[in-house]
Amino acid sequence: MELETLFITEYSPLRRLQQKSINCYQVTLRHFARHLATVPNREPGPPKVSDLTDLTVARFLAVRERETCRATAARDRVQLLALWRYASRKRYVEQWPEVPIIRAPSRTPTGYTAAEVSMLIREARRMQGTISGVPAGLWWSSLLLVLWESGERITATLATRWREVDLTAQRITFRAETRKNQTRDITRQISPMTADLLNGRIRMANELVWPWDRSACLLWKRLQGIAKRAGVQYRGYHGIRRAAVSYVEAACPGAGQRLADHSSPQITIKSYLDPRIVPQGPAATDLLPPLDLSPES
Repeated sequence: MELETLFITEYSPLRRLQQKSINCYQVTLRHFARHLATVPNREPGPPKVSDLTDLTVARFLAVRERETCRATAARDRVQLLALWRYASRKRYVEQWPEVPIIRAPSRTPTGYTAAEVSMLIREARRMQGTISGVPAGLWWSSLLLVLWESGERITATLATRWREVDLTAQRITFRAETRKNQTRDITRQISPMTADLLNGRIRMANELVWPWDRSACLLWKRLQGIAKRAGVQYRGYHGIRRAAVSYVEAACPGAGQRLADHSSPQITIKSYLDPRIVPQGPAATDLLPPLDLSPES
């Protein structure tokens, strides 16, 4: 059985994977297929369940780590082994994986600064043309403002419909079905300025607030272009979420976790709080006793 077939027909529907996760798995499978094409004495063709052997996968991951980075190789390992364990439980393959662990380094969270978010929104206002009939400048600036004020993820924000927006009360509800873990709705306040921007739009209850009529990958390329023209280092949409969470946490300890709707403060601290924004406590240089470095008499 081909791995792609196993993934599409069984694993993905049974795990109820979202499209973003499906895309990530398929990227891993494509890279695995390219690696297998270089394996001596292997029959040409797409990856099969029989290709899941310890040495084959370990060598693939070693190549990925050299060509990309350890974090990418660790992600590929997680996804391939998840498929492999499923195949083993279903008796499609006898061998259980014994592939070496790859420990991805923990990076310091980095978001945009408030000044950089301002620059992005000012540049977004200058966008020309239309998106699904909406002036592009209005579409982009209102989207970035809501991302900043709500701290919500881009996927849930783009899935917002007008029936979930209360411009009188200046609130937006992000439905559980559109959010990452699909556990609960959250409601976030928006500013009068953002409400006024949205108020100028034609609104129909079941229609999306930010309909996107282009390829999904262009959504990220457009933001990359906005960042370049604004003179801002591109940090993706998640950079806005990290920035919002960090500034809220800096202003009110504990509020960052609530804004992000994380299940534990450790998640917020590890992956979201930008140390440039959130005070990290006194530095060691502030606490260490002074050294006597005067020349000996």
